[in-house]
This record gives sequence, structure tokens and C-alpha cells, in this order.
Amino acid sequence: MRTLTSTNFSYQKEAGRVTLLVELPEQVKEESTFYLIKKRPGLLPPVKWKIPYKPKAKMKASVEINFEELFSSEPLEGACQLIFTNGSKDYQCKIDPQSFDYYSYNNGLYQCKPYLTTHGTFGLYQRKVELPVVAEKLSFKKGMLSGEMTFKPILPAVQVEIGLKGRNDITEEFALRYPVNVDQRKVGFELPLAFDLNEFEDGMIYDLYVIYNSGELVRTEKVATPKNFKADYARSGKNSFYLIKPYKNNEQLLSLYIKQEKMAVSIVDVIFNKTNGQFSIEGLVDNEAVPVQARAIKIVLKLRDKLGKEQYSFETAKSLEVSGEIFAGSYPLESLPIHHSYEGGIWDVFIRLQASNHSVADYPVKVVDGYLSKNYHYFVIPESSKKIKPYVTGARGIALYTAANQKKEKLKIALFGSQMITKPFLFTTRIEAVYQVVLQQNLSSMISMTGKPVAWNDKDFKSVNKNDRAMLKQEFEKSFFTDLEQAAPDYLIIDLMNDVVNPIIQFVDSQLLTLSSALVRTSYMFNEESVMDTSDNHMMIMNAMDTFISSLTAVIPAERIILATGRLINDEEKEQIKRNNRVLGMLESYFLSKLPETNVLDLTNTPYRVDALHQGKSDQEFVQQLNAIVLDKQVTFRSRVEHGNLDQEHQIPGKRH
Repeated sequence: MRTLTSTNFSYQKEAGRVTLLVELPEQVKEESTFYLIKKRPGLLPPVKWKIPYKPKAKMKASVEINFEELFSSEPLEGACQLIFTNGSKDYQCKIDPQSFDYYSYNNGLYQCKPYLTTHGTFGLYQRKVELPVVAEKLSFKKGMLSGEMTFKPILPAVQVEIGLKGRNDITEEFALRYPVNVDQRKVGFELPLAFDLNEFEDGMIYDLYVIYNSGELVRTEKVATPKNFKADYARSGKNSFYLIKPYKNNEQLLSLYIKQEKMAVSIVDVIFNKTNGQFSIEGLVDNEAVPVQARAIKIVLKLRDKLGKEQYSFETAKSLEVSGEIFAGSYPLESLPIHHSYEGGIWDVFIRLQASNHSVADYPVKVVDGYLSKNYHYFVIPESSKKIKPYVTGARGIALYTAANQKKEKLKIALFGSQMITKPFLFTTRIEAVYQVVLQQNLSSMISMTGKPVAWNDKDFKSVNKNDRAMLKQEFEKSFFTDLEQAAPDYLIIDLMNDVVNPIIQFVDSQLLTLSSALVRTSYMFNEESVMDTSDNHMMIMNAMDTFISSLTAVIPAERIILATGRLINDEEKEQIKRNNRVLGMLESYFLSKLPETNVLDLTNTPYRVDALHQGKSDQEFVQQLNAIVLDKQVTFRSRVEHGNLDQEHQIPGKRH
């Protein structure tokens, strides 16, 4: 990259400010400006901070950078460089070699300083100040965790709390927050862990954090434990079915482990009427810790996500009659939401206990030796292509097995977007029995598909697989709309992630290509200076969207289009992901304002991980909502057990914690 000479460089550490005088190139245009740019790995576009400057005589510019103003609300760890651009060329700024000390900001939570790159050019380096927290003298008695915590000295303006967060909770919300006063380096604390949460699951883990709040910024730190700390289980709350204990995890940090209390649920009788599909059950439940009057009991049917794997994607439940420790009731299988199932689908049978405080626990139904060993006949679900019958699993549990009653023509699906919508059709077994993908394009974007065709040469694409080569050829030749018309799908599913994440290669005469990961792997040659990040160019994307929608609705009506709205997540790229998600939400809203009749498949509550090969949670949610839109638009999704609402159907997007 070209360089510019910088003079009068000054770093005022006490004020957190840098000033310098830069000699500008001869070609300075109206759109010329300075940026601080932080590069991102892979194809993610860089993060930019626009830096104002004052023109001086003889093609010079005065630049001032104030760390507090620039980074206080959105700090980003790592290095960034000062770049001057005149719209067509970029320049780095050279300064004389020297050393610098860090300036602390955000109440001492972050630090920043100037630095020299290996080429002698100017940049800034930011880092998070280490704030280790060590728990000492820990004890755990009757659900109360007490002890002392040692803190690194911090400014009085920073508020401190202790928080509990569920492991792998995609919402990143704290289940419990407890304020502490840190006037000194040590603070004593008592944290009641006998709290009631109605979304406990067996094996759930909570991590303990210290939360620093400077007013503009929130920082969290995990808590280290003493070397020999051990604790026993205690009940997580009155009338709870769960036990909880603190423990030292593999990182020598403090966590909490949740265990479902063992309980005997005995089945006395199971009756299946193959004529009317009535599935009746009777049994006993024994749990001295939870009084009988505090319980509600239900029969729950859970659909396994895949044959042989006890991960569930959908459940339905019905209340049972309770008399003392005896429960009895039935489930009419003709009312089973069978459209959620698939050929070979297994519904495991559970007994759900609910305490008066809404604590919920599910226990698998087991059978005694020799019972229910006979072969049951199938019951054909009315107005359905499926039939179902009970059987005993290898673990001696009771389950219902789904089989096809007759062959049914598959629904034809076309896909245009990212892997968020294409991967569920590759990894989810039950989708194959219902849907057939007749057209797929996940290497393009709306912007590039509205451009002019680019010359295609087979020799450049021998290194990619057949499927990617077909999609790349369609991208070059801009034949998607023609191919869509020929494929004649029942539904088209699209998403807009590629328009936000992937840059565009811009050629002459309005020729455009999406710079996808598959294109990078080919031997196709292009000028890197022609690569353009369009995620900030909202007007360009919206103009392209108008053209795309016009061409799209000429082929397929809006009511046959499904827009998958989603959000990205990446543990290492949080700030960039937040920015991309803001743009993505804006584009989705604009699309729906143009085509309000479009169906919406909402995946915003199960973010798509850009750093994972397979999306278990988002794939499940995708299939559930697709079924609801396409197979049965009258399906209503009622919420989990709440305040005595015992009968419900519930989508399970995967464990939240």
C-alpha cells in the first residue's frame, strides 16, 4: 500500500489524544477522508472509524484522534491503522520511530496507545485491562454460597455485581445479578443459590461472573476458585425437582452444576385402542421432597430430532388426573400434531411433574420386565399420510413409532441465500421425506444477481465440486430467475446474509460478482482493488433489492416466498457481528415493506454461528417453522408451562443453556 509522510506527530498521553500533520497526495477529491481501519479474519469486512481532518496549506491535513470520543462506547481489542483514501487509492501514514505508553479509558477497563507497524506506519492498539477476581474462604451450606473475593483495584465510578449466566445461553443474559460493594480490594459476600428458575434442565451449568459497569460499558470476568474447594448438592429451591452445587471447572473457575433429582415413576398400566387411537396410561409417582398437593402431572410426547438420537425438536403434553400418588389419563393420537413428525420418527413418552412454584421436571416412562412386549397394530392418523403405534425401546421406555401410510408427493423448494437456509436440507433427516430441493443458490447475493453477466470459463473452476460449480456458473451468467421459472418450485426460501457478509467484485459496465468462499478456492483471477464492501452502502443494497424483487415476483408470487430472518453469532467477532446484525435487520424490514405478503421464517432467536460447521439449534428451528408455514398454516405455537396452563404444544429449539 502507498504511504504518506506525517510530521509534527504528538501523543498527549494524559489527555488520550494524538495529533499529526499529513502530506496529502496530489489527487484529493471531495470524498477523500481518513479512517482508522481494523481488519477482520477471512472474508469479514473491516471495521472503520471515520476521522475528521482540517485541510492546511500546500496539500497538508491536520488530524486529531481522541481515544475517549472514539472508543468509549464501542472498544475493540487489537490493532487498527490510520488510512487516507481519495476514493480510488488508499495510503498509510508514516511516522518517526518512537515508543509509547498506554492511556487508560472507560474508567480503567480498557487501554489504548499509538504503535508503529512493521512498515513504520501509524496505528493504534487497544487492549482489555486484566481484572482477575479470586474467590477465597468459600463455603456452601443450605443453598447459600459465602466467602470473600479479591479484586484488582478499580475506580470508584465502576459498579460491581456478581452474576450467574447459563453455559451456552445464546441470549447472553444473566439469570441472577447480585450487587456488591467494592470499596477495598476484598469484599465479603453471601449469595443465595436456592433460587427458583423454571427452565432448569438436568446437567445444566451456570458460570459465576463479576460484572463491571462503568456507565457506558459493561465488562464481565469469571471467578477463580481456591485450590481445595469442594461442596455437596443442595436443593435449588423449595418444592424444586433440582439439586445444585458449586464446583471448580476445568479452567479452575467457579461454576454451578444442576442435577435433576432421581425419582421413581412407575407405570401400572398402558392401554392402546387401535380403533380410536386412544393411548391411556396409569402409574405411581414417589417423591417425598415435593408434597403431593404441590404437584401437577402430565403426559408428554417428545419427538426425537433424528432416529436413535435422544435430542428433541417438538413436544406436546396433556394433563393427567391425580389422586394421591396415583396418576391416570389418556392421549388421543388423532390429535397428535403428526405433521411435525417424519417417517421413522419416534415420540418418547415422559411424565412431567410441576411444583407449585412452576419448577418442572420430566421423567421417562419405564415398563416392568415382560410388560408391553406384544406387537401393537398401527393407528392411521385421520387426514394424514402417517400411522403410529406404541412400542418398548431398548432402554425399556415407552415410545410411539411413526410410519408412512401412503406415498405423498414431495413439495418442491428453491433456495437463494446463505448456508443458514441450505444446511438444514443437508443435515436434517426428517426433511427429506417432505421436501425436494429443485434449485439452490448460496454463492450469490441480491446485489450481484442484479448485475450484468460475467464471462465464464470452465478451466477456472475445476478445483470445486459439482454443486458449487453449478451455483458459480449461475452466478456468473445471472441465470437464477430463468432457472427459477424452469424449476417451478412450490416455495422459494431466501435470506439476506450474503448481502451483508460477503464483499462484491465490481467490474466495468455494471458487472458484479459475490466474493464467496467457493470463488476464492478457484483459480479465477480478479483485481483485489475491485473488491468492494457494500454493507455500509445501504442505498446500493436497497436499489439492488428493488430490482431483485421486481424480477422475482415476475416468476413467483409473494405468498410463495419465504424470507428467513436470522442473526449471526461469533464468540471472537462480537463487535463486527453486532454491526452486521443491525444492517441485516434493516434490510429484512425493507424487503418486507416491499413484499408484505411474504411468509416469514423467524430464526432471530437461534442465531447462526459463523464459526461452526453444523447448526443444531437453528436447523431444528428452521424445520419446525417451515413445517408450520408450508404444511399447516393454522398451527399455533403455545408457550411453555406458565402459571397453571397445563395443556400445550411446544417447539423445542434446543437447550438454551
